[in-house]
Amino acid sequence: AVLEQAMALGIRRVVVLGGGEPLMYPHVVEIMQYLAQHGIGIDLFTNGTQITAELAQEFVRLGVAPVVKMNSRRPQVQDFLAGRPGAYTDIRRGLEVLMQAGYPAAGLPLGAQTVVCRQNIDELPSMWRWLRDRHIIPYVELMTWQGRARRYPELEVSVAEMQALFETLSSIDSQQ
Repeated sequence: AVLEQAMALGIRRVVVLGGGEPLMYPHVVEIMQYLAQHGIGIDLFTNGTQITAELAQEFVRLGVAPVVKMNSRRPQVQDFLAGRPGAYTDIRRGLEVLMQAGYPAAGLPLGAQTVVCRQNIDELPSMWRWLRDRHIIPYVELMTWQGRARRYPELEVSVAEMQALFETLSSIDSQQ
């Protein structure tokens, strides 16, 4: 009913995300199929761990624009930031499955979302280049001090460091 009301109001795109992993919801694919049948674009923010080859092919068919949560290209850092061992491997596999299915391509954008923190700030310029070289859209966000982040003050990055990072990322893009 909410989607029908939104469509009546002229919605053109839906961002599927949640306070957890949206692909854990058993009806999320049905919802995305419904949206696609009505010509509504779909952005899916996911940690990538639940993506199978079949699911990636369905995303391609539906025109879903996935954005995979990837905070580090270093296994120990990614696992720490995700809060569980093996997260790096699972996320990397999900990203690879999406790429094997045809992402990114014209009309099929692929993104990677990163939260800037003390543990990954030094590698973000190289990660940015890695993503750009593969035509993956980097999404960089600042830490919000809620949830698990509140228990880990060692994640914090100063305003000056953040400014220097964004200047570096801008410089990388201006050189490409």
